[in-house]
Amino acid sequence: MRPSLAELNLAALGAGVTRVRRRGIRVGEPAPETRLEAGDVIVVLGEPDALEAAEIRLLQAVK
Repeated sequence: MRPSLAELNLAALGAGVTRVRRRGIRVGEPAPETRLEAGDVIVVLGEPDALEAAEIRLLQAVK
Protein backbone atom coordinates (compact mmCIF):
# COMPACT_ATOMS: atom_id res chain seq x y z
CA MET A 1 0.00 0.00 0.00
CA ARG A 2 1.27 3.45 -0.83
CA PRO A 3 1.99 5.81 2.07
CA SER A 4 -0.45 8.53 3.08
CA LEU A 5 0.43 12.19 2.66
CA ALA A 6 1.06 12.31 6.41
CA GLU A 7 3.47 9.39 6.14
CA LEU A 8 5.26 11.06 3.21
CA ASN A 9 5.77 14.07 5.51
CA LEU A 10 6.49 16.54 2.71
CA ALA A 11 6.06 19.36 5.24
CA ALA A 12 9.38 18.33 6.80
CA LEU A 13 10.94 19.16 3.42
CA GLY A 14 9.18 22.53 3.23
CA ALA A 15 6.61 21.39 0.65
CA GLY A 16 2.96 20.45 0.71
CA VAL A 17 0.29 18.92 -1.53
CA THR A 18 -2.51 21.46 -1.87
CA ARG A 19 -4.73 19.84 -4.52
CA VAL A 20 -5.36 16.43 -6.01
CA ARG A 21 -7.17 15.65 -9.26
CA ARG A 22 -8.25 12.01 -9.55
CA ARG A 23 -9.82 10.61 -12.73
CA GLY A 24 -10.49 14.16 -13.88
CA ILE A 25 -12.28 15.19 -10.68
CA ARG A 26 -10.80 17.78 -8.36
CA VAL A 27 -10.57 16.26 -4.90
CA GLY A 28 -9.74 19.61 -3.32
CA GLU A 29 -7.46 20.06 -0.35
CA PRO A 30 -6.38 16.54 0.53
CA ALA A 31 -6.57 15.17 4.06
CA PRO A 32 -3.41 13.84 5.74
CA GLU A 33 -4.71 10.27 5.36
CA THR A 34 -5.07 10.67 1.57
CA ARG A 35 -3.16 8.03 -0.38
CA LEU A 36 -2.13 8.96 -3.90
CA GLU A 37 -3.16 6.64 -6.72
CA ALA A 38 -1.64 5.99 -10.13
CA GLY A 39 -2.76 8.74 -12.50
CA ASP A 40 -3.40 11.36 -9.80
CA VAL A 41 -2.39 14.89 -10.70
CA ILE A 42 -1.15 16.85 -7.70
CA VAL A 43 -0.22 20.44 -6.93
CA VAL A 44 2.78 20.78 -4.63
CA LEU A 45 3.83 24.14 -3.21
CA GLY A 46 7.26 25.02 -1.87
CA GLU A 47 10.59 26.62 -2.64
CA PRO A 48 12.57 25.10 -5.54
CA ASP A 49 14.83 23.01 -3.29
CA ALA A 50 11.84 21.73 -1.33
CA LEU A 51 10.01 20.83 -4.54
CA GLU A 52 13.01 18.88 -5.80
CA ALA A 53 13.23 16.95 -2.51
CA ALA A 54 9.47 16.33 -2.56
CA GLU A 55 9.67 14.99 -6.11
CA ILE A 56 12.37 12.52 -5.07
CA ARG A 57 10.35 11.37 -2.05
CA LEU A 58 7.17 10.98 -4.11
CA LEU A 59 8.94 9.00 -6.82
CA GLN A 60 10.52 6.71 -4.24
CA ALA A 61 7.10 6.11 -2.68
CA VAL A 62 5.62 4.73 -5.92
CA LYS A 63 8.42 2.24 -6.66
